[in-house]
Amino acid sequence: MNRSRFLLLLLLLVPLMAAATVAAQYRVHQEADSYFYLPLVAKGPEPRIVNFQVEPSAADPGQTVTLSWEVEDADQVVLTRFWDYRPAEWWKNLPLIGTHNYTVPDWERNPIYFMLDAYDTVTGNHVAAGAVINVICPETWFFYPPPDGCPTAPTYSPASEQPFEGGFMIWVGTQDRIIVLFADGNYPKVSNHVDEWDGGAICDLGPPPAGMFHPVRGFGTLWCAEPTIRDRLGWALEPETGYETILQSTTMVKYNHTYLRAADGNVWHLLPESSGWEKIPVVP
Repeated sequence: MNRSRFLLLLLLLVPLMAAATVAAQYRVHQEADSYFYLPLVAKGPEPRIVNFQVEPSAADPGQTVTLSWEVEDADQVVLTRFWDYRPAEWWKNLPLIGTHNYTVPDWERNPIYFMLDAYDTVTGNHVAAGAVINVICPETWFFYPPPDGCPTAPTYSPASEQPFEGGFMIWVGTQDRIIVLFADGNYPKVSNHVDEWDGGAICDLGPPPAGMFHPVRGFGTLWCAEPTIRDRLGWALEPETGYETILQSTTMVKYNHTYLRAADGNVWHLLPESSGWEKIPVVP
């Protein structure tokens, strides 16, 4: 190999060798960093709820019960009482082993739900457990088979009922109320109105078609005064029938169902928010 070729080869190899050396040093540096500088984090023990219970687990409205708990490996304990459609209630900074007395509200009729949360605020670890107070319902439904849920106390009232071409009218005397049930499928399917009849004369929009009737008294007053109701109901199919009714509702915070005895002894079921109605056959 002559001198010029040797110099040319040397000029080509030197940069390549230098680059390889730098890459090797960089790799060793990176490997050394990854080996020596990774943070070492010791994971603490998980909080543990050894016990969480309520005694007695079933209670009457107004009765006081005791919630008790035992927690390990936590530095914060929180007890929460959940409410339907209302803000929750909290008790914070509780001891790891403790009790809490709770009095069931006199008006409460539904299960009461509690949650116990245990935290390790250093590691962020968290565990939770639940407990339920089953409230003993003081009332029973007036018909069988009964629906789910605890009912209100029964309301006994004089009543009357009248069928129309497009639904029904029901008067509940103790509530001074007229309930209209529409059968045309439009909304609202149920409407409630104050009985405005004062004992005087009502309008006369007759004569009705053969075999049908003009409503009178409170039904007639409402039917005459409200064209929308009149148009949806049409003419009455029979004279109104007087009877004694019983009325009860579920006791939820919202979206309650109402049940009342019909003139034929079965039960009208009015769905929440005027969303519908049905007649339930009663089992003797």
